[in-house]
Amino acid sequence: MAIALALVLQGCAQSGLSPQVVDPKLPAQWQAVEKAKPVVPGWVENEGDQSLLQFTQQALLNNFSLARQAAELEAARQQVIIAGAPLFPAINLGLDGSRQRTVLEDTSSHSTSVGVNLDFNWELDLWGKLSAAKRNALLSFKAQQMSYEQARQQLAADVSRAWYDVLESRQLVMLFEERLANLGSNLEIIEFGYRQGITQALDVYLARNEVEQESAKLEQQRQQSREAVNRLQFLLGEYPSGVLQVESELPVFEQSVAPGVPSALLKRRPGIQSAWYELMAADAQLAVAHKARFPSLLISGSLGDRSDALNRLLDGGPLAWSLLGGLTQPLFSGGRLAAREKQAQAELQQREKLYLDQLFGAFVEVENSLGQQQALSQRYQHFLKAQENALAAQNLAFDQYQRGLISYTSVLESQRRAFDAQTTVLQLRNQMLQNRIALHLALGGDFELDSKE
Repeated sequence: MAIALALVLQGCAQSGLSPQVVDPKLPAQWQAVEKAKPVVPGWVENEGDQSLLQFTQQALLNNFSLARQAAELEAARQQVIIAGAPLFPAINLGLDGSRQRTVLEDTSSHSTSVGVNLDFNWELDLWGKLSAAKRNALLSFKAQQMSYEQARQQLAADVSRAWYDVLESRQLVMLFEERLANLGSNLEIIEFGYRQGITQALDVYLARNEVEQESAKLEQQRQQSREAVNRLQFLLGEYPSGVLQVESELPVFEQSVAPGVPSALLKRRPGIQSAWYELMAADAQLAVAHKARFPSLLISGSLGDRSDALNRLLDGGPLAWSLLGGLTQPLFSGGRLAAREKQAQAELQQREKLYLDQLFGAFVEVENSLGQQQALSQRYQHFLKAQENALAAQNLAFDQYQRGLISYTSVLESQRRAFDAQTTVLQLRNQMLQNRIALHLALGGDFELDSKE
């Protein structure tokens, strides 16, 4: 019997996790970098301007979605207490009273009965079933904690992205306004030349057409700018008025993001830690389902007193008491207990695959962002040179047109090329920032200098 009991207890303590999950084979270095430096914490404070830092702090306080997840975290915290309560005896105090009249032929009598009882019930945790249930709730709470931390990092990243979108949209509005002003100036020169008989009517119509088209594009860009502000204000928990005072410009960072080593991602990224805790919780739930098929030892007791008057209760006389113990072994439940154990095993396997999917998906995000970091930087440098050449060609083209060397269509083409180059430079600058944020988020980088890894 002792040997059999020891084998059963040993089987109860074993985990159902597969070796692939416990010890995943990870590379020592990222493919896109030669030498990985440690991840620097506090990326918002180190890289963002003062406005971005204030926006991030405001969003952490006022964002509706984050507040909802904070309430979910508190509910999970209370569930740990609820799950651990069965490990302790349940004690209840009861007070009852009655008064009745008895009639026998021509006589009647009255009787009063008052009682007080202290009852307790306790299931001994012989096999660790109750402890496994508490462990399941505790691990689920830790998973919720990591999900909340991931949500905070996601919110900081979303605010940063929205802020840079606002800066890009405002700079594009300024670029459109500058282009429209230049086209308006060109139109005045061409119309003056037409009145002097120097230019053709076709050039006037082309110039007027270009002014009208760019006026329409400017209005569209202004609306896009208002929508970008609305998205930012929504993240901040404000009314989306579409009005925001903006004085900053899109920054350009010379230094690339230090990615650390791949194995550090397991501890740095809250989303992976959350998936791991959920996996461990599923493993604990499997233990609960398995141990539910073992006998349960229940102990119950009662201590009380009864009297014909309330003031004579607990007057020092002997108290009535009882103590009961019972062992219950499930014999037949229609296959319910066995099915629950198999269900828990299947759910554990699902969690394993989900964990591995999130784990290697995180590595994909980092590798892609590292590759994009290099590619975007090279593209940006090429388009800076293209912008310089296009602006020089634009100035030269209009000068040659006024001297009658080229047609106005050539001027329009040169202006479009210059404008496209300028807009591409702005968009690439924002893309570099967006990718930088994505890389910080993929690495699980802390956005506060005083946060703990």
